[in-house]
This record gives sequence, structure tokens and C-alpha cells, in this order.
Amino acid sequence: MNCDLNVTTTLIKGTLHSVGSSSTDVAGQNTQGAYSTNWDVQTAFNDVTFDATTSKATAGSLHVQGSTSVTAGGQTQSFEGAADVNFPVN
Repeated sequence: MNCDLNVTTTLIKGTLHSVGSSSTDVAGQNTQGAYSTNWDVQTAFNDVTFDATTSKATAGSLHVQGSTSVTAGGQTQSFEGAADVNFPVN
């Protein structure tokens, strides 16, 4: 995980990036019960500001994008997506 965030009581800005993988096997064998997965998720906090009295986001934006793949039973499925949130959200 890589993290380059500036966080105060009224601001979040920077990036968070998670890349990883996980796998398992059954009794040391790569069998139908085995699985593996990997992911790559990036989050950018673009000057998200907060009201100090309500703790609600008042300005800025958030961008999240990621991908993952999962292999189980000899079959692999891959997924990816992205989303943006602009503050304030009503």
C-alpha cells in the first residue's frame, strides 16, 4: 500500500494506492478448491474540505478507480471500474 495523504481536521488531499494478491490451496494441491485474487485500487482525494462543526464534506472531489481478477475452479473473472464524487453531496 502506498499512501501520500495530507489529513487535517478540515482537509484531506493526496492519494492512496493498494495493490496486492492473495491465494490459497487445499492440502498443498492446486485443486478445484483453490483460489487466487489480485487487485489494484487507487483513490485520489482532491482537496476535500470539511465543515469543522458538522464534519460534512463541503468542497473538493474524490476519484476511485480499480481492477481485480479472481480465479477459482480453473476459471478467471476480471472486473474494473471507476467513480467520481464531487462535494458537497446533497
